[in-house]
Amino acid sequence: MTARAIRTAVAMLLQLGAVALLALVVLGRPWPADRGDAVVYLLADRSASVATDEVRGVVVDMSDGISRAARTVVRTIDFAGRPEPASEEDIRSTDIEAAIDLALSRRASPSRTMIVVVSDGNATSGDTRRALQSAADAGVPVLWRAVE
Repeated sequence: MTARAIRTAVAMLLQLGAVALLALVVLGRPWPADRGDAVVYLLADRSASVATDEVRGVVVDMSDGISRAARTVVRTIDFAGRPEPASEEDIRSTDIEAAIDLALSRRASPSRTMIVVVSDGNATSGDTRRALQSAADAGVPVLWRAVE
């Protein structure tokens, strides 16, 4: 095959690709393909070291704001010494790692996922750095909203 024939073949392939992309735009098809709803996990620190009213207000405001975005689902996970604390004993400690791990385990692999931690950051158990690394390894961004 000559150099001219190769250039002609490459040019035709590029033109074909451009026509295919234009056809997708005209048909209203997203490209790259839509991957479903985005899921935002709001991790709300309910331990004794944070002001309950402040956390509640931040979570409500963030949830309302995020919910207005098209195709975005908000899931809230309360945590303290463990995710979804059940007793007075649970609120005496803070395990951010367990909350992040729970959010990572609940995500659907094809969905777009983000984690927002609403906390004072004073973890008394677990390894927060390890959890943040796990989220990074999974391609899940983690944002932090500090409260006192």
